[in-house]
Amino acid sequence: MVSGRSGWLGHACALRLGSIAVLTGGVRARHLAPVQVRPGLVGEAVTVFEGVKPEAFKVRVLSVVPNFLPKQDIILIRAEDPRVATCGIAAGMSGSPVYVDGKLMGAIAYGWSFAKEALAGVTPSKACWPGGSGPVGRRAIPSWPTAHPP
Repeated sequence: MVSGRSGWLGHACALRLGSIAVLTGGVRARHLAPVQVRPGLVGEAVTVFEGVKPEAFKVRVLSVVPNFLPKQDIILIRAEDPRVATCGIAAGMSGSPVYVDGKLMGAIAYGWSFAKEALAGVTPSKACWPGGSGPVGRRAIPSWPTAHPP
């Protein structure tokens, strides 16, 4: 059993990324390497606002925060969609995938309840998969989704 903060994040990434892969027909996305992430990049996050239909919303990269967790960076983004700008990043959005130019950048992992802007922390995609660079990626998760990158 995986325990602790990083164990929970790994399961959230696995479950949400796996469910989005099922909902999108299991299409494998290419990954955006963490070294390619720069402030100003514009992309989209995919989440469910109502019902069961995934919808995209615009996001912009603000910064990459090195060593947010031990040996793991986090990507700070701002949501630029009116549906999210008014209420912020909801707890249920954790694990929602974030894409830039069709490449998977990572999954939403953090939100700040009382922020004046809709800010989120994104766990880089490399840290979410077995063999990745983060503390989560180095663990073997028994029920890992089959729609993972090559």
